[in-house]
Amino acid sequence: MQLIGMMDSPYVRRVAISLGVLGLPFDHRSVSVFRHFDAFATINPVVKAPTFITDDGTMLIDSSLILDYLDHLSAPEKRLMPADTGERMKALSLTGFALAACEKTMQNVYEVNLRPAERQHQPWIERVQTQLFAAYDHLENAIAGREGNGWLFGDRLLQPDITHVGGITELKAVATLAEAFYADMLPHSKEGVVGFAASMHVAASIPNFLAHEVPSLQAVNGGPPNVQRSPMGKSYIKKPFVMTEGNIVLKGNLDGPGLGIELDDNLIDNERGIPEWKFPEMWDGADGSVRDH
Repeated sequence: MQLIGMMDSPYVRRVAISLGVLGLPFDHRSVSVFRHFDAFATINPVVKAPTFITDDGTMLIDSSLILDYLDHLSAPEKRLMPADTGERMKALSLTGFALAACEKTMQNVYEVNLRPAERQHQPWIERVQTQLFAAYDHLENAIAGREGNGWLFGDRLLQPDITHVGGITELKAVATLAEAFYADMLPHSKEGVVGFAASMHVAASIPNFLAHEVPSLQAVNGGPPNVQRSPMGKSYIKKPFVMTEGNIVLKGNLDGPGLGIELDDNLIDNERGIPEWKFPEMWDGADGSVRDH
């Protein structure tokens, strides 16, 4: 079985994690719907991630449909959706709102970061953001006050846990689970200093922390003159991070109120209309296949 798509997609990730939990072997092909559009089109002309190819060559698209197939492929006691009708209904509801939150978040990113400023429609952006916040509010209210072993349903990891994971407390929970299996944590930071700051706080609080990815630049050089950027937050936060011998010490870097950072007041204006930085395309010299950046 093959899973095609980049792991920065929440939809690709939920399929990959589910395959791992179910113990189903698969090959992962890191092909981007943006940078490798033509290469992806040769696999799936719709160019949609995730794309999943079964052992008999059948192509499945849409993460929920792929996961439905994987659940039916697995033994009943290993399936990731509750068997009880009532619990299944609640799990579907929670998963649906989590997927809506993902969808609206991605729409907002595409609209604000990829569409030229002069072609952006502010009422549409406000509508998407209203939907985005409503989805997250619903999720927060739905799981508030839950007691028990940490799982959303039953006594083990199920699909709602996989799809819903995110944020400071969820990352902390993942780290605790990893520690129970003697696994180290190497958090992946999406390109942005705010998420990086939050993740660094978690990293400093877990005993099984090994290393942390440093976010790349959020945009290429350009825009207003004399605006310089760096992965350490220059032009994004008022006090850029300082790395000392490969380490970012919390004291002096992240010891202010809240997340410990203060955004530059000119952040939005600095970034408006600037093209997003693109990872270089990499190809295998032997067979010409796509390689991840």
